Amino acid sequence: METVDDRAVAGASFASHRSRQLHSLSRAHRALWAVILAPFALFPLVVVTIGQAGGDPVSNPIAILLYGLAAGCLPFAVVLIMVMQVWARRSYDHRHGGMKYRPVDWSDSAWERVRAAFVSAGLDPDRLRAVSVWDQRANLRARHIPRPTPGRLGRLADWTVPRYNLLYIAGAVLGIAAAVFQNDISEFTDTPVFMVFIACALVAMLPFAWRHGSRQIRLNLRDPDNIVIIPSHWRPQLRREPKATVRLLHEISHVRHGDPGIRRLLAVCPGIGQFLVFVDAATVSSLTANAGVVAAGFVGTVTLGILSVRRAARLIPLVHELRADTEACRDAETTAQMVAFLRELQTRHSSEEKALRLASLTNGPQIRALRRRLVVPVAMMAGCVLTVISTAVGELTGVLTLSV
Repeated sequence: METVDDRAVAGASFASHRSRQLHSLSRAHRALWAVILAPFALFPLVVVTIGQAGGDPVSNPIAILLYGLAAGCLPFAVVLIMVMQVWARRSYDHRHGGMKYRPVDWSDSAWERVRAAFVSAGLDPDRLRAVSVWDQRANLRARHIPRPTPGRLGRLADWTVPRYNLLYIAGAVLGIAAAVFQNDISEFTDTPVFMVFIACALVAMLPFAWRHGSRQIRLNLRDPDNIVIIPSHWRPQLRREPKATVRLLHEISHVRHGDPGIRRLLAVCPGIGQFLVFVDAATVSSLTANAGVVAAGFVGTVTLGILSVRRAARLIPLVHELRADTEACRDAETTAQMVAFLRELQTRHSSEEKALRLASLTNGPQIRALRRRLVVPVAMMAGCVLTVISTAVGELTGVLTLSV
C-alpha cells in the first residue's frame, strides 16, 4: 500500500518533471520566434551593405547607423499595419455581431462547482476573464478580443471596416489612372508646390499614425484582452466531468500566455519573413565570384531561410498546445484525464499533432521526433544567418567585393 511519504515523493518528482518541461518549452518558444524574426534583424545590415557598395558610400558611422535603423523599421511597420487591419475588423465584428457574451458571475450558485474546481486546482476564478455565451454550436476556447482606439481615431477605424473593399478598389483605380495619365499630370506633380504639399500632408499625418499605432500596441499586444469563452451547455460538463475541467485549465493557460493574440501575429510575420529572406540573400547573390558558387550560395541561403521560417511558424502553435497541456496537468490524475481526452480525439480525427502531444504527456517513443522538429528550424536559420552575416561583414571590410 502506498504511504503518505511515497505519494509526497511521487508528487515532488512529478512537479520537478513538469517544471523542467515547462522550462524547455519556454526556451523552444523563444528560439522559434527568433527564427521568424531573424530575417527582420538581418534586413538593416543587408541594406547598409548594399548602400555602402552601390553609389556614394557614407563615411559617417552615425549616419550609417541611423540609415540602418530607419530601413529596419520598414518591415515591422508593414507587419503592424497588416495586423492592425485584422484587429479593426475583428473588433468591429465583435461589437456589432450577433453573438453576445456575458461575463461569468462567479457568485451565482450555478457556477459554484466550477468555481470549486478552479480553487482545487490552485487558481483564483476572480482573476479569470471568462464569459458565457448561449450558443449550442459554440465550443470551449480561448479568444483574443481586439480593442479599438478610444476617441475619433477609433471611430474612423470603425468607419473604414465595412468600406474596406470600396476604399481598396478606389485606391487601385486612382493608381492605374495616375499611371495611364502620367504625362498629362506630370506638369502639376513635378512642381515644387506639389512636393511641398505632399511633404506637409505626410508630416501632418505622422502624429495621428503614431498615436493610433502606439495605442493599438498597448491595447492589443502589451495588455491584450484574452478571454475564455464558456458556452452555456458546457456548464453541466464542468460540474460533473473531470476531463472537461482539464480542458478548461488548458484554455486558461492559453489566456495566461496570450496565445490567441500571438496567433494573429503568426498569420502575418512568417510571410513577410520569407520575403525578407530573398532580400537578405542579396549579399550572397551580388558577389563578384564564380557564377556557380554564387548561385549555389544564394539558393542554399534562401532555401534554408524559407524552410526554417515556415517550420517555425507551424511549430509555435504546437508549442502553445504542449505548454497548455503541461500547465493543465498538475498531477498524475489530471494527466491521465488529458491523455484519455486526447486519445478520444485521436480516435475520431487522427493527426500528428495529437500524437506528439500524447508523446509529450506519456514520454512515448515519438518524443525524440518532437525534439528534432524543434531543433531543425533553429539549425537551418543559424546556417542562413551565418552565411548572410559573414558575407556582409566581408563586403563591408573589403575582404569580399560586391557587384551592384
